[in-house]
Amino acid sequence: MPETSWRDAAPNRAGGSFGLIPQFEAGALNGAAPRPNWWPIRKRLALAAEWARSPVLDVGAGTGWLTFHLAHWGHDVTACDYSARARASFEKNATILACDLAIANEDVSHLSYPDKAFASLFCISVLPYVEDLQGALDELYRVLRPRGIAVVGCLNAYGSFALINDRDPRTLWRKNRNRNDIRADVEHFHGPRWWKRELSKRFTVLHVIPLEVFSPLIARLAGYDVDSRWTRADVRLAAHLPKEVASEVLYILRK
Repeated sequence: MPETSWRDAAPNRAGGSFGLIPQFEAGALNGAAPRPNWWPIRKRLALAAEWARSPVLDVGAGTGWLTFHLAHWGHDVTACDYSARARASFEKNATILACDLAIANEDVSHLSYPDKAFASLFCISVLPYVEDLQGALDELYRVLRPRGIAVVGCLNAYGSFALINDRDPRTLWRKNRNRNDIRADVEHFHGPRWWKRELSKRFTVLHVIPLEVFSPLIARLAGYDVDSRWTRADVRLAAHLPKEVASEVLYILRK
């Protein structure tokens, strides 16, 4: 592990720039963590640096790549995830970073946090896989302060990730699609317009940001260690194409 502390190299947020954790940039986090060369992840981090307000909740924190960066930038951050495997991966990365951040076992549809506890929250690539979607949306609204910011990432049902990993054409019209993968039985496959309408029932939608188009296909064909120029170009392409072709769309919301 690099000798530089995870809290060293204070981020420069002037002009929208932000600092990355040295161990993340060095690829020193455990194998389940995103690669530092993957520009859709860097785009998520850039948006997090712009929109996070303390205290902040990271719902579905997974390996902790976002949680640890929020803390690195000086935020008071709380992390939770429903998956035991994800929490174990988070804890391994906390050990690598020698930090004392913990991750709680929480169901997004039944959060234990008090009302209006957070000034901002992040819920990225979680809602399509939640059984009780309406309950989850109610909970996100409940724990957010008035005028608080929520950054929510939702897969496009017709984007490349869903078509490759979730919506196998051979099983699209079968009622029982169980392929021993939680993604196979997901309840909430929708396009960006549906997600925007649903989110706007509770929140004010400030921005709709297409994240990527072909990056999941690049990962499937060439792995995650490809030249970063490929995924950087894909992020730029997504910004200029209709959101209906994006693999994932980020929604910046205000309560």
